[in-house]
Amino acid sequence: IGLGIPAEPLFRSSYDFTAGMSNVKALSGATTEEFQKLTETAETLGATTKFTATEASEGMQYLAMAGWKTNDIIAAMPGLLDLAAAGGTNLGTAADIVSDVMTAMGMSADEASRAADIFARTATGSNTTIENLGESLKYAAPAAHAFGLSLSEAATITGMMANAGVKGSMAGTALRASLLEMASPSKKASEAMKKLNLTFADSSGKMKDMKTIIKDLSVAFGGLNEQEKLSYAEDLFGTRGSSAWLAVIEQGADEFDRLFESIDKSNGAAKEMANTQLDNLAGDVTLLQSAVDGMKISVMKELDPFLRKGVQW
Repeated sequence: IGLGIPAEPLFRSSYDFTAGMSNVKALSGATTEEFQKLTETAETLGATTKFTATEASEGMQYLAMAGWKTNDIIAAMPGLLDLAAAGGTNLGTAADIVSDVMTAMGMSADEASRAADIFARTATGSNTTIENLGESLKYAAPAAHAFGLSLSEAATITGMMANAGVKGSMAGTALRASLLEMASPSKKASEAMKKLNLTFADSSGKMKDMKTIIKDLSVAFGGLNEQEKLSYAEDLFGTRGSSAWLAVIEQGADEFDRLFESIDKSNGAAKEMANTQLDNLAGDVTLLQSAVDGMKISVMKELDPFLRKGVQW
């Protein structure tokens, strides 16, 4: 830059960040004032968390693509950063997963921190990861929402399936197919339900809560031999869902209740996990690197107008 100082390390952070924020502005349709707020938020998060400002802008882009407005994006970002840090995943990936699942579950943008906590606690309380859970719910969330399940209930069932080795898209398709089958039983399923004295809805047609359904299934399957269990499970849940639901039934209503309570009362879980992940020398170094990156962006902010004019000329 004319002073004997290598320009690339200083220039690159600002170059990537401003390009990322321009994408945020284009995708969100933010006004000048809103864009300033978004930029300041990304800069602050980049200087104070393990993620850089450029990575924060990437997360904002996914939320903007999901149709979230400025205030929603600003409110959601801290929780999503905590989730990404806790799960050791890419921030953009975490934002994409959570926003997609929240939309499918009919959740509002101001519930992002709540959703992040549910994802974090499910990932630690069962044999799954944030990415696997997101993949499962990508397939199952619309059906789960229509069935009347909360995100906590859907995450609990997915976690129980993961404990039996049924994960990702396999769990998602199994859960989706079985919920649709329970909501509108086929002739074969109706006959099996009659033989097992099972109902999945109350007298008014409202679907029962998942804890009650699993309890009823555990009682109904308790006196069956292995061949009968396999046969009835396929009748009730279809080929795709039978093996996954047998694993859930085997774990039982008490395990569902234990895991659900942990997931549903998970406020602050993502932040707590993120802090624990960074509570070591490697975490200190990561935070230092992020702060240095923020300093570079601050320096380049002062030079940016002059550099742009020079390049344009």
